[in-house]
Amino acid sequence: MTFKNGPVFVNGTMELSSIKSFAEGQNQLIEINYKNGNKIIWTLNPNGILELNYEYSLSGDYQFAGVSFDYPENYVINSKWLGKGPYHVWKNRLQGQTYNVWQNLKNSTRTGQSPWIFPEFKGYFDDVSWLQLDTAEGKITVGTTEEKMFVRLFDFYGIYGAEGYPKLPSGNISFLDAIPPLGTVLAFNVNNDTSTLGPESEPNHLNGTFKRTLYFYFGLPDLGDENKQFTMPKENILTD
Repeated sequence: MTFKNGPVFVNGTMELSSIKSFAEGQNQLIEINYKNGNKIIWTLNPNGILELNYEYSLSGDYQFAGVSFDYPENYVINSKWLGKGPYHVWKNRLQGQTYNVWQNLKNSTRTGQSPWIFPEFKGYFDDVSWLQLDTAEGKITVGTTEEKMFVRLFDFYGIYGAEGYPKLPSGNISFLDAIPPLGTVLAFNVNNDTSTLGPESEPNHLNGTFKRTLYFYFGLPDLGDENKQFTMPKENILTD
């Protein structure tokens, strides 16, 4: 039970420069460096938490930025997360969401089309601190301590046609620092430049190095002695 084919940086090429594995105390690490300066470090902790540190640099205009993985969509039952919700968002459609713990059952709703099952399960979700997927293989939990992480869940589009629009990152589960805006009639080959809708609909103007740490846990945590049979505490009797 794990994500596959990742992490893949959603922009640029991944030409390997070096890879090494080593131990730090009880932790086992794998460090991967790429020729463009991107870096990935996996750390397996004794408590079963798998830690991913990654960094990448971008300069220019981009639709999205971050990393992606693959996971079989048909294995997923529902999602639960701490972040903005309950609806998915776009770069120019962020308003109206509330920060809370949300849960969505798996559905394949296409915005504006029946069946009318809302909120949509798939999409970009804003300001996610942790995400838990219930799957046919068990629970998968991913968290971060940094702010403003977008999570992309599976394949979806603002407009369906011969091609989906806007384009999606590689993979089907993504952890992103930037997401694309959405147009309307612009998708019908009239004009694909969403920036004509205003500043919020421009591509992401990125310039710098981005770093993030993700924590993965697969399955249920070991509760230790908490698994023993519950017993009522003794009644506290007050006497004179």
